[in-house]
Amino acid sequence: MVRLAIVLALLASACFEDRYRCIEDSQCDLGTGGRCETDGYCTSRDPACATLRSYEEHAGELTNTCYVDNEVPLNACAGGQPPAAPTGCFANVCARLPACCELSWTDACVQIAQEECDLVCDTRIAITATRNANLELWDARWDGAQWTIQRETVLAPPYGWVAPAPGSVEPRLSGTTPTTIVVGDTSLELAAGRTVQSITSINFDRDRRDTIVVGYDTSAGAALEIWKLDDLTSRETAVTGNVDATSLTWGDENRDGFPDGVTRTTGATYSFLENLESDDFTRKVSNQIASNTSGGGTPGAPQ
Repeated sequence: MVRLAIVLALLASACFEDRYRCIEDSQCDLGTGGRCETDGYCTSRDPACATLRSYEEHAGELTNTCYVDNEVPLNACAGGQPPAAPTGCFANVCARLPACCELSWTDACVQIAQEECDLVCDTRIAITATRNANLELWDARWDGAQWTIQRETVLAPPYGWVAPAPGSVEPRLSGTTPTTIVVGDTSLELAAGRTVQSITSINFDRDRRDTIVVGYDTSAGAALEIWKLDDLTSRETAVTGNVDATSLTWGDENRDGFPDGVTRTTGATYSFLENLESDDFTRKVSNQIASNTSGGGTPGAPQ
């Protein structure tokens, strides 16, 4: 009987997998700032990792390894996605522009990929045309052989393209209606008294979740709202200046491995929107840096 018990114990241990699956952040409590990742495993804060996170115990072969958000873009022609995995021709792209594998897959990465990866992208232009009091929106597309141009009659500005949803290949048109913010097939409630100035997709938290940043002008000033489209949650930060849709862009301004924003306020003054870690280990926008960037023009070129 003792020998049988030992055999059964060995069989049970051979079949046991040290894996714990989570569905929400509150279930990840073995470290500091626990977060449930899209793969169903828990991570916690780890300053030794580029993403500041590593997997907790019971994550199988991922246990105690750094969390990475790199992935091979399903549509390398679309910016606003997580950073690429440095494999194949994408390694060549990242050799020329390291941020493509270290920060985010942006439109600049797309341009280089068309040279390094023998990639042929179509052209999609969301046009906002104004003349006096008249405003028209147009969707113009070039497939390599001909243009297709259709007028947009449902959406209003800011009108543009954002990244595909995770696991998808098709970029999404975004815009507004009188009561909603529209991103592809998703509609978000637009609070009264707010004017949407920008809608951008960026891997703000480096968590692979579908993330949209909406810039507003309100009676109390400008604000940025970070939306998670998978569960329709958001968090908001007031900002100084404005969030001009024609100038808001993203890059690693403070070299900490997370995307920061920059937007024009007035004239040649720009507001730098730093992506910083909060006391609860979530990310937030802090923009109390403004700079006048006039001057320094290259001789023989435009300002």
